[in-house]
Amino acid sequence: GSDEDFWDVIEERKDEDTLTKRDTKVRFQRVKALVNLKQWGPALLNVLKVIRHEQFKELACGYYYECLTRYIQHYKNMQFPPFCVVCCTTESEDDKTYHQLKYRCKKCKHPYCSTDCKKKDKPTHQKYCQNLTKLHRNLVSKRMVF
Repeated sequence: GSDEDFWDVIEERKDEDTLTKRDTKVRFQRVKALVNLKQWGPALLNVLKVIRHEQFKELACGYYYECLTRYIQHYKNMQFPPFCVVCCTTESEDDKTYHQLKYRCKKCKHPYCSTDCKKKDKPTHQKYCQNLTKLHRNLVSKRMVF
């Protein structure tokens, strides 16, 4: 699908959080297959479902950043998911405003709901931040993002 519809699909499916352990394993296998096929949008959609399952969270975060980076490169669109990838909430902890994730990485602008989630994600995020920052600067310089 188009990149405009992608986050809308994510938003529609974010409440489908009743995956069983078996469903999650199957979805994770799907993520790996989609990554191998370089299908970044569908892989990202699936990894965002897997990331909610504690057993796969750490590994899924690596796939998340890889898929997000590739997705941005492919679609030339610097959009982040409409929720915190650490805890999957859609609002910042202090103001509870829907879709207002105001805690961001200073370099690449990746959103979080709180400073705690930002700290929890730091070890994984640091591996990908430099690439996301370069992508962001490149898109800003081409006026594709403000």
